[in-house]
Amino acid sequence: MESPAARDALKAYSKKDSVVHIVRDIEEIVTYLGAETARPAYGEPIEDVYNRRAPWYAEVCNYEFSNNTRSGPDPKAVVQEVSRFFKQVTGQSPNHPPNLARGKKSYFLSLTYPDIKLALPHIDEITAGVDALELRVDLLHYQDSFDKIGSYIPTKAYVASQLATLRLTTSLPIVFTVQTVSQGGSFPDTAEAEAFELFDLAVRAGVEYVDVEISWSTKRVSDLVSKKGQTKVIASWHNLSRKLAWDGTEAKQKYQDVDKSGDISRSSAKLTLSRTT
Repeated sequence: MESPAARDALKAYSKKDSVVHIVRDIEEIVTYLGAETARPAYGEPIEDVYNRRAPWYAEVCNYEFSNNTRSGPDPKAVVQEVSRFFKQVTGQSPNHPPNLARGKKSYFLSLTYPDIKLALPHIDEITAGVDALELRVDLLHYQDSFDKIGSYIPTKAYVASQLATLRLTTSLPIVFTVQTVSQGGSFPDTAEAEAFELFDLAVRAGVEYVDVEISWSTKRVSDLVSKKGQTKVIASWHNLSRKLAWDGTEAKQKYQDVDKSGDISRSSAKLTLSRTT
């Protein structure tokens, strides 16, 4: 990783296949390397090596797998998630519900918790009969900001942690959604760059679906689609004005726009319509 030539080789390989960065907590890494006697000494603190190499790891990979074992997850859940992740990102067996097809009905449950851990004791009960889970990323908050009102941007680290926690609890496909204030959510309308950083995180984490508003800039949407891999893009449009005529010209045009922009289209005003393409 210290060699520019080696990094260039990995980046080139990631253009045609999968390069996965196994992300672990630095304390776990230090403990592991401290017990490993076969490796030569680094000659400097492991934390310094990690901090220097961390940007390179992110640069050369196109996927990241979170392997945080500090919380003591069920080993069976870990094995299940490893299997799901690699089958998903390689396309060997993408984790998409079989009934998500024209002429069939499918259902997802929207998780609006500020901290996904609050849902875990009830996850089996609340997910009965659903085909996927929507993770409302714009509604995620640290515990010390639960009472914060208005627009809010959760950190990438917090979102990644929440996503990894949910993955170890259920293997249901995840719909990764970031809705701005004008779209009926809590993410700032002006934070487009931050929103697409989170979409990029979702794709790199092997999320099955990302919900993307067609009101975002065309270039950002196109860039995301170009690197989505096995992730399906749900193209969305939200109108909360209550003045939309469903049989009007605007509604028809927007429906055509979402139909062209994603793998799945979703438009909503007073209600939500979903259709597979």
